[in-house]
Amino acid sequence: MASTELEEEQQIETPATNEIVLEPKLGPEWALAPIHLGVVAVFGVLFMTFNYMPLRATDLWGHVAYGQWILEHRALPTADPVLPLAEGMRVVDSAWLSQVIFAAAEQAGGPEALSTLFALVSIASLAVMTRVFWLQSHRIGVMLLGLLGILIVGLSRL
Repeated sequence: MASTELEEEQQIETPATNEIVLEPKLGPEWALAPIHLGVVAVFGVLFMTFNYMPLRATDLWGHVAYGQWILEHRALPTADPVLPLAEGMRVVDSAWLSQVIFAAAEQAGGPEALSTLFALVSIASLAVMTRVFWLQSHRIGVMLLGLLGILIVGLSRL
């Protein structure tokens, strides 16, 4: 009797093992390779680099000021509202959408939000151009060389 009681206790103490086995639903062509991790790492480092670059004193702040004016007045300016020496001068504001986006980002998070917006747009454009290099050549070396060329030219303009 003692052996059957011991067996019953062991059966009660050990839970039934219902292992869940995950099976992939996608084909092997969707599997990620180590090169994909490398590409993600490169773009992550580029994003951090772009995000921590200081915003230079270019016409960015003028665009932010125009965007703030547009948001305040809910209209496009017909005369230059920012420059005092250009008072009454007719202006055609063709960059109004980007100016509104800049002003909204600056209102939401200050200069840090503008820096993050710059990094996101830069990474998106680099990703598109890198994809074009890949589709045209199907060679990783050519793709990376094209990306390096774009970075050299682009960083010299910052």
